[in-house]
Amino acid sequence: MTRKKSAIIPYRFVKDQLQILLVTASSDRKRGRKWVIPKGEIVAPLKPHLSAIKEAYEEAGVLAGKPHPICVGKYRDSSKGEPIPTFLLEVAKLHKDWPEKYKRKRKWVNADKCEGYIKNSDLLSVINEGVRCVRSNGAYLKRAIATFCVGLDERFPKLRRS
Repeated sequence: MTRKKSAIIPYRFVKDQLQILLVTASSDRKRGRKWVIPKGEIVAPLKPHLSAIKEAYEEAGVLAGKPHPICVGKYRDSSKGEPIPTFLLEVAKLHKDWPEKYKRKRKWVNADKCEGYIKNSDLLSVINEGVRCVRSNGAYLKRAIATFCVGLDERFPKLRRS
């Protein structure tokens, strides 16, 4: 049985430019060509977004930030994997040393240039949705409603992600 996972999109603004913090995949240690966002198994008793924040610290050294408990989307990291709920984290501080420093690289990328780094189209779609949510309160509100209202898609089809 596979354990459930969650992921997080760490972001910040630098001179009004939205940037996303990417890390190299643990499976790509030597080459550093497969860029992803922090993700990992959901550790009980943590909620998915809090478990994802823990992964952001372990994989990228994110020390402080403003978490968002709203799921901005789900992606699959493999053809057989379960959908991974993905959350946002506004980063306030990065630590110089972190648990996986020697296993992974980290890199801030302008939000509009993520497609040059992310190879998984499913993940790229979720990152783009996260970017849309950060830039637009209306998009974030729709995600909030979808997160907290089970069965909402059937009652309000216009809120479905297109």
